[in-house]
Amino acid sequence: MAVRPFTLLAGSAVAGVRQLVSDAAGLWADGWGLARTQLAVDALRAADAGAAPAGGIGWRHHVGEDGRALWLNWPADLGAEMQRALFAPDGAYAPPAAQPPQLAPQLAADAGDALRVALLVAMAGGTAWPQADDTPPPPVCYARGSGAVLVSLASGKLRVRCLLNEAAIQAIMRRLGPQPSALAKLPALHLHRVLAATPVTLTVQVCAMDLPLGSLLSAGAGDVIRLDASADAAISVTTGAGAVLFSAYLGQSEGSVAIEAARRP
Repeated sequence: MAVRPFTLLAGSAVAGVRQLVSDAAGLWADGWGLARTQLAVDALRAADAGAAPAGGIGWRHHVGEDGRALWLNWPADLGAEMQRALFAPDGAYAPPAAQPPQLAPQLAADAGDALRVALLVAMAGGTAWPQADDTPPPPVCYARGSGAVLVSLASGKLRVRCLLNEAAIQAIMRRLGPQPSALAKLPALHLHRVLAATPVTLTVQVCAMDLPLGSLLSAGAGDVIRLDASADAAISVTTGAGAVLFSAYLGQSEGSVAIEAARRP
């Protein structure tokens, strides 16, 4: 039986991550002359998103200590959108067409890099994430009980997404202080006790044989079909899918046909 941990992620944990990203983005905006009111930060359990959001230039995977992982997703036109956010159009001034400005694109690129660093440092607790690659988030991050959180930072058409796995969320919760109800794992389950009343359908194969179609069509009531197996031979008890569970012997019990379990295969 395949099992995986199931984490109950409280709303206070999601709100804590949202506030952390909002504060980091606000400080970044202050440093680059943007109004905090231009930023909108949202956070939700990754399972509530249903699947990986579309758009962007792909995910950038950052791996930290103790299994912490973080994925960042940036718009393909990050530079242009960042430039629009930093430099509002001024209708009273138009630079000569033959000399396009070079400073604005460079500053926009620097601002984008600064935002990446601000988010990474905030969610890593002031330390750098040592590794990075282009691996997208695994589908399990969007499953119920994964403990992952998806954060979205928007300013106009600029939208940045960040996905944190359960280990990263736990590390953030420890830094933010006691959160007794933020992350709670289900207690260990006694499967025998939980599944004891679950009905199970078993298939008993007494014998299998090949019979010509002509013989089958001509068979009538009272005809005897001789089987190759002995009446006291062990038979197989299988699941509906055909997997053999154990061997048994055919018999009777209280006037009904019954089987007696013998041994596992």
